[in-house]
Amino acid sequence: MEELSGPLHALIEFLEIDEDLVEASKPLAAEPSRRELSAWIQGLPEKDQSELLIAAAVDQDERWRNHVVRRFRRTNLQQTSDALAVSERRKVGDLLAAAQTRAKERARLLNEQRTADAAKRRAEDLANRARYLDQLGRSQPEIWKQVAAHVQTWQPKDYDRAVSLLIDLHDLAVCRGQTARFQAALEKVRQVHAAKEGFLRRFAKTNL
Repeated sequence: MEELSGPLHALIEFLEIDEDLVEASKPLAAEPSRRELSAWIQGLPEKDQSELLIAAAVDQDERWRNHVVRRFRRTNLQQTSDALAVSERRKVGDLLAAAQTRAKERARLLNEQRTADAAKRRAEDLANRARYLDQLGRSQPEIWKQVAAHVQTWQPKDYDRAVSLLIDLHDLAVCRGQTARFQAALEKVRQVHAAKEGFLRRFAKTNL
């Protein structure tokens, strides 16, 4: 801490009061220490320091001392309030940042869970499809007969059933490497039922 100038030192000396007087006054808050007052006064503008010195020389009574102490406390209270406000703003900013981080983490975990669930469902669907096609492969001749029977009815709903079975037969042929055999059998179906345009239109949509 810098050495006090002569006038400032005289002012600080003046502010020293008798302990009995302090006890008798019973202030609501603790009196500022010599060190605190010294630091505060040194931080004041030179004009304010001069005014305090003049007041000390002219108004040498208790009212002047109380005025100085109140001013000191008012300044400290404002500084404390400003510091608390800054601290609270930082706390709010930290909380918002933490909340955003948690929200992003929850979103990431939720997305990962959804991806994992979708992959699991996809794997289950493929496994079920593989089991179904395996069973279908054990009775291919019968399935081809069912296709022909459905097409023969000339009914739209049976056309749909025939097309669904043809898709299954195609997937089975791909799995077993028998696409050429499938295409040959399919061509026969087309030739036999060439007059059934409703069936052929439905089947064309499959792009098989």
